Amino acid sequence: MAAKRTSAISILAAFVLIASFLSALLPQAIAPERVLAATTEVFTSSKTWEVPQGVTSVKFLVVAGGGGGGGASVANYVGGGGGAGGVVYDDDYSVTPGAEITVTVGSGGGGGSSENPGTNGGNSVFGSITAIGGGGGGCGRSSCGQCAGLIGGSGGGGAA
Repeated sequence: MAAKRTSAISILAAFVLIASFLSALLPQAIAPERVLAATTEVFTSSKTWEVPQGVTSVKFLVVAGGGGGGGASVANYVGGGGGAGGVVYDDDYSVTPGAEITVTVGSGGGGGSSENPGTNGGNSVFGSITAIGGGGGGCGRSSCGQCAGLIGGSGGGGAA
């Protein structure tokens, strides 16, 4: 189960950046019917992305890491599920050819152990655009009073 959860979180934390060539930069005399092809880039780790020459606008989808589920150590108690990572989309975001844009991929939150809540998912960033990580899920039962979900993308509460 843990391997499947990690795989799903990795997918949620991925960026999809679709470079859309909305401006035809080729001179009309050379090839008026020619349009630059769109390409897709998926980021699964943080990096700096250089805007290709000829690109003045991009489509992007930024997805933050989901929150980890809450833990429970007592029979008949279950931890709450972590909240989904936030999402930001823009289909016509202006960029400058040759500019460098910082890309940060937020990781998924860790699951809570014993009677502890899960941790929040990490924020994902594309330049100045930020998607907020999901909140960690609440624990199933706790004598320390920390069973509520954590602030973020809305973590779930524990249940008896």
